[in-house]
Amino acid sequence: MILATHSFNEAIAVGDFVAVLHRGRLAGYRRIGDVDVEELRSFYFQTTGELDEGSVLAPRSFR
Repeated sequence: MILATHSFNEAIAVGDFVAVLHRGRLAGYRRIGDVDVEELRSFYFQTTGELDEGSVLAPRSFR
């Protein structure tokens, strides 16, 4: 069965393997049985080269 999702939690909950598609092409593939959500998130952003918005700090306001 193939499940398409943008949820890292859902992928880990129901999947054994994950394939990352980027711009219509296979960018990466790995077994996810032993990884947690943060490891899967890192794999995704490293594989696609996209910026992880969750890890970017908000700019400081200057006085």
